[in-house]
Amino acid sequence: MILQYKEKFLIRPRPFEDEFIINYLERLKEANVYTSIVAICLTVFKERINLSDIIRGKFNKDLFYQYTLIPIKDIEKMCINNNYYISHNIFLCTECFNEIGYIKKDFYRKNYICNKHKLPIISKCIYCDTL
Repeated sequence: MILQYKEKFLIRPRPFEDEFIINYLERLKEANVYTSIVAICLTVFKERINLSDIIRGKFNKDLFYQYTLIPIKDIEKMCINNNYYISHNIFLCTECFNEIGYIKKDFYRKNYICNKHKLPIISKCIYCDTL
């Protein structure tokens, strides 16, 4: 897919205040009908970029801003640091996810238990025990 304007995506959803960057990229992918997050990254960065680097915020935020118009300070808020699990696997409170419909950055905080539901954060299916 080639963008009509090479400086930004046609549809740029606003990030939620506490949204995890991988969740935002997934919403951006769906809104602009891309096949994968990798395809989004290739459009923005013109090269393959490791998802772990994106999670950590080790990417060109100026380029990301040009395509999404999200201020750099907000981009940095979506990324995580050493107090969090560095993973592109899904971590979530199933009750929160059912209520809000997106993955919060806090779900990746180490030893985090949902304050609202008092449930542990899970990364595996409770039925089949797979990621």
